[in-house]
Amino acid sequence: MTGQELTEKLDKMRFRLQLASIVDQRSLILRRQDTLRGLQQRSRQLERQLYNHERLWLSTAQHKDDTSFAGEGDSKADEGSDKDEESEVLQGKIELQRSLEDTKEQVPGLV
Repeated sequence: MTGQELTEKLDKMRFRLQLASIVDQRSLILRRQDTLRGLQQRSRQLERQLYNHERLWLSTAQHKDDTSFAGEGDSKADEGSDKDEESEVLQGKIELQRSLEDTKEQVPGLV
């Protein structure tokens, strides 16, 4: 073999090696894209839940205001149950916010 043939053969081998490494990298890239899409989907789901939770809390507060103006919610038992319900709604909101923050914190690790 001549020097030119050896150089061409070496170049072809290098090119094949580069292609092989690109194929190997492709599977890693695809896995990261899938993971990122999953995190994005989870984030959107949590944001929707948080929005709906906020609407529930506002409608509960509005209902409470409406009944207090009508004079219906004056008993101590009603106040206690209202506070329990408010506390549950607030706790649910806090849990959703934490889950959303945890999901968003996972994204930079993929890049």
